[in-house]
Amino acid sequence: MNVRPVEPGSVAEEQKVAALMANVERLVAERRDADAQRLWREAQAILPNHPLVLHERARRFLVGGDPAAACTLLEQLVALAPQQLPFWLSLAAALRSLARREEELQACLLYTSSGCKNSVRMPRSARHRAVVFSPSISNERTDL
Repeated sequence: MNVRPVEPGSVAEEQKVAALMANVERLVAERRDADAQRLWREAQAILPNHPLVLHERARRFLVGGDPAAACTLLEQLVALAPQQLPFWLSLAAALRSLARREEELQACLLYTSSGCKNSVRMPRSARHRAVVFSPSISNERTDL
């Protein structure tokens, strides 16, 4: 994932952090959290404000039961890197954990309608259903 840090480090530091975070992602998928946490802390020591490091921090807030902290951090991340789908999906998950369903839907729609490069577009019919069945937009019955 090509993501620029908030406070750029050297090219070597950015490459090192990107490689570490790719390994963190792999280790998390393999359920090797202790190893993932060790590498994440190493990346954090190099560039603590790198978006991938911050995304992992937000993920850990969410898994650790603090969706409000995750949401705050993820809102900052999507503002910094709006083209990164994983950040938007994590934001939607944090909003869902906070029972903020309408904002969760908005996060998904904002990404897909923003024209981001490589964005995954919802089919027109799905976008229409999302708008029609949004409680704030339609007062009609939605249990059709």
